[in-house]
Amino acid sequence: MLVGKDDKAVLSQIPSNLNILDASDTTVVFVRNDKFVGRGDNSNGQIEIESENIFKVAEGNTFTVILKKDGTLDSAGLLTKYAKEISEWENIVDIAVGNGHIVALNHSGKVLCTGDKKLGQCEFDGAEEIKKVFAAKNGTFVLREDGKLEVSGDFVGKSQMKNIENISDISISDNILAYVNENGR
Repeated sequence: MLVGKDDKAVLSQIPSNLNILDASDTTVVFVRNDKFVGRGDNSNGQIEIESENIFKVAEGNTFTVILKKDGTLDSAGLLTKYAKEISEWENIVDIAVGNGHIVALNHSGKVLCTGDKKLGQCEFDGAEEIKKVFAAKNGTFVLREDGKLEVSGDFVGKSQMKNIENISDISISDNILAYVNENGR
């Protein structure tokens, strides 16, 4: 798991300058002096969000999701049904967003996913023994506790990722997946 038994206590001790920057094709969101700041396209009100105790920000093309240190989520710009659904999620320790989907990981290593599912982006909804989640525009990546990376949805090169193991971190763009293995390579 990403965080231990006392998740809320651990999350509340994390420095406010960690995991505080994200961007979509049209918007950049970040935290400065413990305040949320958004720049760029605001056609859906996605940068009109007030939140405190921010742990991580995630930016889709038309929405913003904020993971707060208490394990709850705030959002702006989302369709009402998705905003309501994610506002009920608790004990969240990691989030990622694509163009139209939100993927989260709770303290027990279970994946929660909602939003656009046309391309299989939420195939991992309910998956367990996960230690980190990632998202591309139309895909979701999960890093299992055993270090294996799995992908769902639409992503260039998806078939080549079946045997990637011992991953510690990844970064994704439209057509590129970069990863670091546990040896630091």
